[in-house]
Amino acid sequence: MRCLLPFVFLAFTSALSAQSIADTVYSRWGQPESIRYYSLIDVEELSPAERFQRGIKPGDGTENIRQLDSIYVIDEDKAGTLFKGSEMHELPGAPARRAGNAVKKAKKADSSFTATDYVEGRAGMLVQRKVMTGKSVEDIKRLDDSPEIELIDKMGAGKEAIVAKVRIPEGSTQRKLILDLGEGEKREKLYSIRGYHLNETDFKPEQELTEEQTWRAEGRNYLYLRLRSTEKLLYISQGETRYKPVPVGRQLDEVYLKGLATGKYLLEIIDLGTQEKRYHWLMIGN
Repeated sequence: MRCLLPFVFLAFTSALSAQSIADTVYSRWGQPESIRYYSLIDVEELSPAERFQRGIKPGDGTENIRQLDSIYVIDEDKAGTLFKGSEMHELPGAPARRAGNAVKKAKKADSSFTATDYVEGRAGMLVQRKVMTGKSVEDIKRLDDSPEIELIDKMGAGKEAIVAKVRIPEGSTQRKLILDLGEGEKREKLYSIRGYHLNETDFKPEQELTEEQTWRAEGRNYLYLRLRSTEKLLYISQGETRYKPVPVGRQLDEVYLKGLATGKYLLEIIDLGTQEKRYHWLMIGN
């Protein structure tokens, strides 16, 4: 790789003719990743608007500033590409499509990188998520205190992996799994969890509604809904009393129930697009 740099500079002599500074950027492993070409600009030649955009205030005393003109990015196969102007996407380093590869490299090299797993389901459900570790549960030390996450062994098919069993709580929450794999290696995974009580399929047309379609609050103060289609209105009724509607069907909706007296209520959702009505029973208390 060392012999590459003289070739790069010779190949781009014409590019350097309009530039006065060239910096080589090295990776954490000591390999050249890119060469950045800069021009020196006299601050006095900048307009007040350009000075403001660059954060230069009157009296800063800066005579010259560096302007990034182009970047020569060195690929893993020792080839390279020269990027200029808009192709750099205004990034201070490599272009956007190259930056994505750099992020992947950083994640791979950093064994403690925290990945996020998005989990959604009915509150109380137990879902399984694979976690690649290369070790069995007995060889792993837990560093977190998340009671909703349980680890079990699932070794086989030539892959050493464990399974995280996540119990979905009510509402939106986050839980982090932190594993000490030994020999200074740590693995972290953040679970972003959304748990609902009722979803779209639980609500039925009026002629199909039965006593089985009853959700019992059992002391809970909130009802969590996950209605995936267009925005709706939710009405709560008891006999001739119909309470003020609540907009639902956006993300995970939280319906406050504490103000309702003991009794049986009818939940009615109205699709604002089609005007379709669907129903479910709600029981407060015994």
